[in-house]
Amino acid sequence: PTLDITTTKLDTNKYKLTAVAKDSDWTIVKYEFLNWSTLLNASNSSYIDLTIKTDTTIIVNVYDDKWAKTSKSVVLIYNNLPPTLEVTVTTLSTNKYRIYANAKDVDWTIAKYEYFNWTTLLNTTNVTYIDLTVTKDTTITVNVYDNKWAKVTKFVNFTYTNIAPVLNVKVDYLATNKYKLTATATDSDGTIAKYEFLNWSWTLLNSNNASFIELIVTKDTTITVNAIDDKWLKTTKYVTFKYTNLYPTLPVATVKTWDNNY
Repeated sequence: PTLDITTTKLDTNKYKLTAVAKDSDWTIVKYEFLNWSTLLNASNSSYIDLTIKTDTTIIVNVYDDKWAKTSKSVVLIYNNLPPTLEVTVTTLSTNKYRIYANAKDVDWTIAKYEYFNWTTLLNTTNVTYIDLTVTKDTTITVNVYDNKWAKVTKFVNFTYTNIAPVLNVKVDYLATNKYKLTATATDSDGTIAKYEFLNWSWTLLNSNNASFIELIVTKDTTITVNAIDDKWLKTTKYVTFKYTNLYPTLPVATVKTWDNNY
């Protein structure tokens, strides 16, 4: 018989192979499609649909009714499909996130996950998610690879949110209208850079290290206490003092007596 093979591409790595055979003196009785020694067509059809996962050579045999055989081969080149990747982010708390890589590969399997902060690899094991705490604006690169090392990449941007200091103010009574104010501040994502104590707009203390003042009030007074972190985020508290009027004191009179002698 004479034989021609037509190849129709149905999709990436998916083909239809059709054997076009003629026999000038008899008829075609059998078609065979083989991947090396493996028979691909279970029925005696003149075409097959084929999905390949590697470079593949298909052998096509046709027989006439006298069992004369003609063979031809077709080489199909495999095109590796990269994985698909979707990245989802869950907020765990302020500046803390969980990043998930949802990857699929239609023709192979996912072999590797990578999470980078610029050039720094964040995951030491091959996991599908990481927990991340950001201390500044950050871009995370997520890579996934299939087992043919086709790679797909996505980027996730995070905006850092500065957390305000926590401030407590302690007041100690020293004497009537005299007090000691102590500011105690902590910062979960930085350091305390500065303390301020103000009587309205009048600055009583502006210091990088001192955190207390002693105060004598001469009228009802509100003191403003500020704690400022190293990114200049400020927390403020107010303390109000009521002036206690003191009674005046009088000098004690000294009475002097004389003896009168007549």
